[in-house]
Amino acid sequence: MHATNQPRGFIALISTIVVSFVLILAVVTLGMRGIAGRLYLLDIEHKNTSYALAESCITVGIIKIANDPDYTGTNITVPVGTETCTLVAVTPNTPSASRATISARGAKSGATTHLTVVIDEATALPVSWVETANAP
Repeated sequence: MHATNQPRGFIALISTIVVSFVLILAVVTLGMRGIAGRLYLLDIEHKNTSYALAESCITVGIIKIANDPDYTGTNITVPVGTETCTLVAVTPNTPSASRATISARGAKSGATTHLTVVIDEATALPVSWVETANAP
């Protein structure tokens, strides 16, 4: 008989390493997916907050026009709870007589909302309500 000195279990060892690598890769991928999903939900929450802040400033602008149809203002910081929004511009008689344009910005943790609203000065009701990429 001839004795050979072949390494035993080499295939089992390599198979175990490959299976372990695949399992670790699957766990890391699923973990990152969960983290990415949570970050996405946080971004949505920040966007909703920024929209609500801008909407609050629009409401302040509507009240100012309702109280004084000739009111004008630019870059007014308005406190809203623990946050603030910016009343970018309140312009009476724009785009036409008896209409006023109100622009506002709300921001929260990198999420920003710019709203431009045209209201009827007589009724203080919105004629148009648009979210824009940038403040005018």
